[in-house]
Amino acid sequence: MAELKDRYRLILVDLPGHGLTGDWPRGDFSIDAYADFIEVLADTLHLDRFAVAGHSMGGAVAWTFAVTRPERVSQLILVDAAGFRARAASCRCRSGSPASAWSATSASTSSLNAWCGARCSRSMPIPRW
Repeated sequence: MAELKDRYRLILVDLPGHGLTGDWPRGDFSIDAYADFIEVLADTLHLDRFAVAGHSMGGAVAWTFAVTRPERVSQLILVDAAGFRARAASCRCRSGSPASAWSATSASTSSLNAWCGARCSRSMPIPRW
């Protein structure tokens, strides 16, 4: 935060049911529901296209948001994302590089659905929960 706050607008989110947010009347604590929450938050804040980052379970939420709404995501930043390693270890992109190399080097989600489709049975490296 200290390093980025002077150069970027940063919005930190406690997902419903975590941190300081308290309970969530929706009662759906799935990754897809949390991705929907991010979309509603972005709409409320009038964010059309933005970078999304996530750590641990938040990484799974960020990944799901980016895959299901690629037009809204300019960059995807994953830090020890839940569920990512298990599937990505066996998935290779079209260049033959491990999927983890893609996540570490790609600055755009423009080809999220295409990057791994040539060698994998699915177009996403992790299942959507």
